[in-house]
Amino acid sequence: MTVLLSDKFGILKVMIVTYIIRVIILLLFPIFVVNFITLCIAVAITGWRFAVNLALFPVLTAEYFGTKNLGVNYGLIFTAFGVGAISPTIGSWIYDSTGNYSYVFISAGFLFDI
Repeated sequence: MTVLLSDKFGILKVMIVTYIIRVIILLLFPIFVVNFITLCIAVAITGWRFAVNLALFPVLTAEYFGTKNLGVNYGLIFTAFGVGAISPTIGSWIYDSTGNYSYVFISAGFLFDI
């Protein structure tokens, strides 16, 4: 689906719209997620963002850096997922110091995909 949308609208447009929607969900998480249905919607949007990344980053990498060293270049870009693994630790520190998950999601919305 993501490749179909990127073929029709362009890779960057699909990624930008996806990131904007995801940041909005993160910023509004404390207000938006009030029951199980809205939690499922927020989780689906998060899953969509990961699908967009995994499907379109290799294509975007090849488009910008060429296909000669695609494996090495995409490997370097994909390493960002590993670096992002520290996010839950930072989120737990924020929760421990404030006692509120709202600040965790709001800070994640501001720092998301930088």
